[in-house]
Amino acid sequence: MNQHQVTIIWGVLVGFSVFVPTCSAGVTSTLSATSLTSGNSGNHVNQNAERRNVVLTQNLPASAEQLPAEFSLGRKSFQSLAMSSVAQIQEGRHALHQLKALETNCRHATQAIVVIDAGSSSTRPNIFLMQTLSCPFQQRTVIPHSIRQIATGMRHTRLREVLEKWLDQYAGEGWESRSVDSRILLRFFRRMLQTANEFFGALEENIVGLFETHLSDEEKVHVKALGVPVVFYSTGGVRDFHDWYRDGFFVALRHSINNFSNKISYKFFTNPELTRPITGAEEGLYAFLTLNHLTHRLKEESSFCDRGEGDFKTCRNDLAGVVEFGGTSAQVVFPLAPTDVLPSSVKAVNLQRERFLPKRYPSADVISVSFMHLGVDSSTGLFLKQLCSDEEFLIDGVCYNPCFFKGYQQACSAGAVSINHVDGTVTVSGDMRRNKLKPIATYCSETNPEIGMKAINELQCRENKIDPQHPLEERVAIEGCTKIVGTGDFDRCQEQVERILISPKYPLPANSEATSSGFESLGQVFKFVSTNAPMVVTGWAMVAAIRLLVKAGVLSSSFSGGSVELEKASKAFCAASVKVLKGIGPVLYLPDKFQEKLNSQNHDICKTLALNAALVAHMEAAEKGPVSISWEKGVKDEKGQQVAELGWQVGAILQQVLHVQLWSNVAYETGWTHNLSLE
Repeated sequence: MNQHQVTIIWGVLVGFSVFVPTCSAGVTSTLSATSLTSGNSGNHVNQNAERRNVVLTQNLPASAEQLPAEFSLGRKSFQSLAMSSVAQIQEGRHALHQLKALETNCRHATQAIVVIDAGSSSTRPNIFLMQTLSCPFQQRTVIPHSIRQIATGMRHTRLREVLEKWLDQYAGEGWESRSVDSRILLRFFRRMLQTANEFFGALEENIVGLFETHLSDEEKVHVKALGVPVVFYSTGGVRDFHDWYRDGFFVALRHSINNFSNKISYKFFTNPELTRPITGAEEGLYAFLTLNHLTHRLKEESSFCDRGEGDFKTCRNDLAGVVEFGGTSAQVVFPLAPTDVLPSSVKAVNLQRERFLPKRYPSADVISVSFMHLGVDSSTGLFLKQLCSDEEFLIDGVCYNPCFFKGYQQACSAGAVSINHVDGTVTVSGDMRRNKLKPIATYCSETNPEIGMKAINELQCRENKIDPQHPLEERVAIEGCTKIVGTGDFDRCQEQVERILISPKYPLPANSEATSSGFESLGQVFKFVSTNAPMVVTGWAMVAAIRLLVKAGVLSSSFSGGSVELEKASKAFCAASVKVLKGIGPVLYLPDKFQEKLNSQNHDICKTLALNAALVAHMEAAEKGPVSISWEKGVKDEKGQQVAELGWQVGAILQQVLHVQLWSNVAYETGWTHNLSLE
C-alpha cells in the first residue's frame, strides 16, 4: 500500500453511519464502536475488524487539490444518509405510538334510527341520525345533541284504516254496528300477520330508499354495521280502538320488522317497548322532551339551584311547556314550580320516577294531560254534529255555521271536503272512512264493552248527539240537516267552540285517560293548575292559522300571544267572504287587503283560530300566566337549518338513549343480532 492510498472506513457508532478518512501514509485504520477510545489515534488495528466492519479502500485523488472536494462530497452523502435514517426512525416510532393509541382511543360511529308515526291521518317514517361514542371496556353511548332529522318519508295508509279493512274482510262489513265475537277472529291471526308483512314491506321500501338517497358512503357502512332500531308508535288514531285487534296487530308488526331482509343489508330491529301504541300522556311528554332538548333547556347540569334546610341543594332546569294539537288528540304539558301545591284530584308526573329522564338530570315535576277527539280533525266532526243539531243554528234544514266564511256552503256532513279550484264548487266525500266522525262513532257503539259496560261513557256519547244503539251510518249523520252555510261571525264561533270543545258539560267521549289525570276538559286545566313557564303551541293546523293571520296583515309579525290582539285579528280575518274570481277561482277576500286561495285546508280555519284564542284566554286567566306564548312547527340551528320538527319523535328517541345501560342492552348487546336465529 503506497502513501497515496487511503482507507475510508464505514463504521457504525451508536446506531449511526460514519465516514472516517485517514491521511497517514501506508496505514490502514479501522475504527469500531468497541475500539474507539479516548487517546486512540486509530493506528491500532482491531483483530476482529473484518468481522465487525466493512472496509472500503479507494485511491486518493491524482492531486492534493482535489482532496477537499472529494472529502466534502463524501461528508454530504453521509449526512444525507444519516438524516434519512433518523427520519425513518421517527416515522416508525410515530406509527407505533399511533397504533398503540388507537387501541385505547374512543371512536365515533353514525347510527340511524327510524321513527314511524302511525297517526290519525297517515303512517309516515322519519329518518334520524345520531353520533355514538364507543370506548374500550365501556358501553357505547349516544351523544344526545347529535340527534338530527335527515328525511321524512311518504304518507302511507293510516293504521286505523289497515285494521278496519282487516275487520271488514274477516268480521264482515258493518261490524261497527253489530256484536262480533272477537275470540273467533283469532282464527285469522295468520292473515293479520300477512297484512302486517305487506304493510311494513311498503314502509321498508320507502325507508331503504331514503337511506340510499340521504346517507354518505361512510354513513352507510356505519348504519349497516350497527343495525337500525325502529320506533313505531301509534297515537290518537287508534288509541280508542277496542278489543285485541290493535295490540295483536302490533305483535305481528314487531315480528315483521325483526324478520325483514333487504338486498342492501340494512338490518332493522325492534322490541315491545319500541313498537307499540302510546298513551296520550306519553305522547305529550315526548313532545315536551323534544321541545326542551332542541331549545337547549334540558341539561344535566343546571344553574337554577336552591339551598334548603341543612344546606341541601336542589336544582332544576328552566323548562318550557307545550300544547300539541294533532288530528285526533291534543296534549298539554308544562313544568311545575317546586312550591306548587296541587288539588288532590290532580296527578303530577315526575320525569325521573316515570323513567322519562335518568336520575343524573335535575328533578322535574310536570302536568301532562291528553284529550281525545280535541285534535283538529276529530273536533271538527264533533263540532259540526253538536252545532248543527242545535235548533239555534239549524233552521229549516240549514245549519248556519259562524265558523265558516260568508259565501261558503257545503252538504251537511263531516266527510272530507274537496273544492273545485275553478268554480269553487264544494264536494263532500261519502267515503265513511274519511268522515271525521267515524272514529268517535265507532267508539260510541253499544257493541264496544267500554260503552256497553260503563254508563258514564254511554252518557258522554249521547251528550254529543251520538246514540250508541243506532247503526254507524246514523251515528255519523247530522239529523235533520241538509246544508251548512257560513256566516263568518267569529264572536259566535268562539262562544260555541268554548261550549262544545273547550269547556263541555261532560268530558268528550273516550277521555277516561284525561279524567284519571284530574281534568275533564281543556278548560279545567288552567283553572286547577297554572304556570309562568314559556308555552309553545305546536301542530300543523294551529301554527298555520296564526301564520295566515300574519300573512293577511291583520296580525303583527311580532305577535307574542296576547288574547285581545288575537281575537281582534281573528274577527277581522273571519269576516272575509268567499268569492269566485275570473282566472283565479275561489278565494278568501278581504276588501283592499288580502286574497287567499280557498282550499280544503283553510275553509274551516276560523274554528282553529277559535281554538287558539280560547287556549290563550284560559292561560291568561290562570293564577300564573306564562311569560310568553309562541307558535312553532320546528326548531332551527344557528345557521337557520331545521334540526327537527316539534312533536313526539325526538323525545321518544331521547327517552331511550339517555338511559345508557338499557339502551346499550337493547341496541348493541342484543340489537339486530338477537334476531339471527328468529323463527
